[in-house]
Amino acid sequence: MAIWLDGNLSAHHFVDPQYWKQNQGAVQAAMQQATVYVAEDERCIRGFAGLQENYLAGIFVSADVQGQGIGGRLVTQLQHDYSELSLAVYDQNPAAIRFYLSHNFQTIKRQIDEATQQPELIMQWRQGL
Repeated sequence: MAIWLDGNLSAHHFVDPQYWKQNQGAVQAAMQQATVYVAEDERCIRGFAGLQENYLAGIFVSADVQGQGIGGRLVTQLQHDYSELSLAVYDQNPAAIRFYLSHNFQTIKRQIDEATQQPELIMQWRQGL
């Protein structure tokens, strides 16, 4: 859960840090029901992607190995295993938006995240498009 918490605190400076800390337990419980793809090396877990059916709840990579292609490899594997993926990404997280666009996701909707009251994009990827 440290990768999840650190990633959210770092990428979402515009959301109250208490929100992430208070939701750790709920996320940990949800992960028990999720499909989780893990990226690891000989030492430890370096990143993971969590899915609920074809909804990509998030991709998280340890700060010390970000920019080394781990997130991209996770998405590539997901795109190999699924014919369609969707996700939500905060409007104020341009690096994540660029990342998903570079992996052929398209914005299909804008909305407000009810939990944080932050604007977000709903993005989708479909095989063959």
